[in-house]
Amino acid sequence: MTKLTPMMAQYKQIKDQYQDCILMYRLGDFYEMFFEDALEASKILQITLTARNKNSENAPPMCGIPYHALEGYLAKLTKAGKKVALCDQVTKPDGNGLVQREVIRVVTPGTTFNENILNNKANNNLAAIWVDKDCFALAYADITTGEFKVTELKDAKNLEDEFLRIAPAECITTEEVLGNVTVKNLSQKFPQSYFFKFNFKEASENFLKNYFELRSLVGFGLEGKNMATIAAAMLLKYLKETQKTDLKHVQKISYYSTSEFMPMDESLIRNLEIFYTNREGKKEGSLIWVLDQTVTCMGGRMLRNWLMHPLLNKEQIESRLNKIETFVKSAALLKDLREILANIYDIERLLSKLSLGTGNARDLLALKYSLKIIPEVKKLMVDKLPEFANELVVLDKLTDLIEAAISDEPPMTIREGGMIKTGYNKELDDLRAISGEGKGFITDLQEREIKRTGINSLKVRFNSVFGYYIEISKTNLASVPSDYIRKQTLVNAERFITPELKEYEEKVLTAEDKIKELEYEIFYSVRIEVIKEILNIQKDAQLVAELDVLLNLAFLALKSNYCRPEIMDNGEILIKNGRHPVVEKIVPEGAFVPNDIIFDASKKFLLITGPNMGGKSTYLRQVALALLLTQIGSFVPAESAKISLVDRIFTRVGASDNLARGESTFMVEMTETAYILNNATEKSLIILDEIGRGTSTYDGLSIAWATTEFIHDKIKAKTLFATHYHELVQLAERLANAHNLSVAVKENEKDGVVFLYKIIEGSVDKSYGIEVAKLAGLPVEVVSRARGVLKELEEKQIRKTIVNPDQINMFELESKAREHGKIAEKNSGVVDKLREIDLNQMTPMQAMQKLDEIKKNLL
Repeated sequence: MTKLTPMMAQYKQIKDQYQDCILMYRLGDFYEMFFEDALEASKILQITLTARNKNSENAPPMCGIPYHALEGYLAKLTKAGKKVALCDQVTKPDGNGLVQREVIRVVTPGTTFNENILNNKANNNLAAIWVDKDCFALAYADITTGEFKVTELKDAKNLEDEFLRIAPAECITTEEVLGNVTVKNLSQKFPQSYFFKFNFKEASENFLKNYFELRSLVGFGLEGKNMATIAAAMLLKYLKETQKTDLKHVQKISYYSTSEFMPMDESLIRNLEIFYTNREGKKEGSLIWVLDQTVTCMGGRMLRNWLMHPLLNKEQIESRLNKIETFVKSAALLKDLREILANIYDIERLLSKLSLGTGNARDLLALKYSLKIIPEVKKLMVDKLPEFANELVVLDKLTDLIEAAISDEPPMTIREGGMIKTGYNKELDDLRAISGEGKGFITDLQEREIKRTGINSLKVRFNSVFGYYIEISKTNLASVPSDYIRKQTLVNAERFITPELKEYEEKVLTAEDKIKELEYEIFYSVRIEVIKEILNIQKDAQLVAELDVLLNLAFLALKSNYCRPEIMDNGEILIKNGRHPVVEKIVPEGAFVPNDIIFDASKKFLLITGPNMGGKSTYLRQVALALLLTQIGSFVPAESAKISLVDRIFTRVGASDNLARGESTFMVEMTETAYILNNATEKSLIILDEIGRGTSTYDGLSIAWATTEFIHDKIKAKTLFATHYHELVQLAERLANAHNLSVAVKENEKDGVVFLYKIIEGSVDKSYGIEVAKLAGLPVEVVSRARGVLKELEEKQIRKTIVNPDQINMFELESKAREHGKIAEKNSGVVDKLREIDLNQMTPMQAMQKLDEIKKNLL
């Protein structure tokens, strides 16, 4: 085996401690990667793969990146789901042996601060899961903001829904838990959340108590919650091990119960297009695209969290609505506050960087500018919302300190000087004076030496290798004084030093090193003062974020003519001239047709019939969105709205094959329908846009029929059901609390069929499918032929007669009997004739003749 060099032996020793990471090993101005890490990283980063000591046998593969370009390459690796251990030099080269190196930080998808990865208006959560039998605990934290939450969940579906809410970039758990069927399925369903195993053997409760310096976890809501305590401790331990520093900005853990919020599942988020469109997966065209006009990153993140956590508590909703109404009624205040808040930086992430030691002087300045705006915000709000204004904390002493200490245009680095203002520290000013005298001293020295030696071309210069020196061309070497000490020989010149120059050099260079060291010490002391105020700064950040969201929703209400919903307790939902918040922004101004919705004691199940493209789906979604907006405490797009809160919104809209799971369109449809029927309650809202379209007509109709009866009779939830099965119209007429609605259509010779997009009382008996096909651009001959076929089918009532004998069509006999009642009545004598026949008294030939006779008499 080839003997390793001291450097490679050091690398191997460190790599052994971080086997699940790509180790970036600092060598001078480069981060190098070796062996398997080099092979993997070179492919991801698209950089050249080479080898160390190429000519030696078994030369290890290697690749490298410039240290100043680290962030860009880190982004690529973490986006690819890799953990990266940054190994830096922790001692300076002194020529007496190997430089000491240590891993200073581990960067993972859930712990990155890289701006090339982070969405400023979304959290970057890291999660931890713990399992005990069939129950789960889920902890999650956003290291970029300091938010840390934990909950316990009763079953796999709860875990999946909550995982969907927080959308973690990374999830950790033990190897044993990773083998759990539920967790394994979760990792497959959420491939964008990278799952890593983490060896955790701490005494969880004691670990948390020691870290937060507490005697009890009661204040965190973790008393008696063993599973949640383990998940939280695991997550905190992982953060400490990756960040290699105290997490000063993580000040608390908040336990919450999912029962505080309306559940959100994947179907709801997808079908209502809350964060992205179904077709293209884009933000443009989604609900958040319309809603999010926040002016701060913190507000954008909070709005997203509100949307993912609709409230169930009437008082909390009313509190938000009251504040929004205050701003709606004070347009000038609304405008002034939004303009002011637009100047506030991302306080949460600035504070986190400074707390972890990754922030710089520019971050201190951004924090100062932001905190200096707080008094102005407080002053503007004190009359309208005094309770809110009083919570804001003014930190004048801290902002004055940063103002006095940090220069107006500091560099990006914190080790090279240039951060601290002149006049802040006398020792620093004196050192700068010594360093600043350099130009004058060099000029004077050069003039004196030229005069003394008579060499007019004599130059006093400096470089980082040799320091200060006197350079004399070879033609003038005869005039060099005897006290000059030769330093270096060049082709055309000689370089010398003098005792005076050497003494000055030592003085200046020592001063420059001291300047850098002292500046860093001052910067560090200011950073510590910031950390001392961390709770107050975090409080201000949360209040600013909340204010931004409230102002945003008030601005939207004024701009788009939204109304305040009246929260009802009687189960009714009465919306007048409701609109779809997204569709009305996409269509030409004024083109959207508003519609009413009435749910009361006699109208709980609303069946909607009408043509495709007539507006049924838009109507269904706008009702669901009105409820969702109400329960985040927002005004709604309507003329007026009286809304009773729902415990959940269920949606079954369209379907597509899920080939990855081996599920057909119909299977997906039935699975979603089953989930609704098994989980909806009388206080739920159910949105059904077609049921049973993925199978044969009679199967589908039968399932839709039975589903309608079950929801109406058993669940009794408020339901909107759009369908093409006109047979269901009769069913709705027979059910006590069902009601028929339809999409209005106008037909005339001049314009043909015109969709009015208005929901009206009653039903329709046409689908207008051919008219939709015509609008879609089908060739004229196809449309014309389709009309002819339709007419023929309607006249002859032709039904499918050719059926694969191996294919059983559910309910076929019953359906055909109903459909062909007249034919069945005319042919009823056939049965009597068959009964009269005595086969025992007939020859085979006579039986055949009799059968032929009966057949000829059939219709």
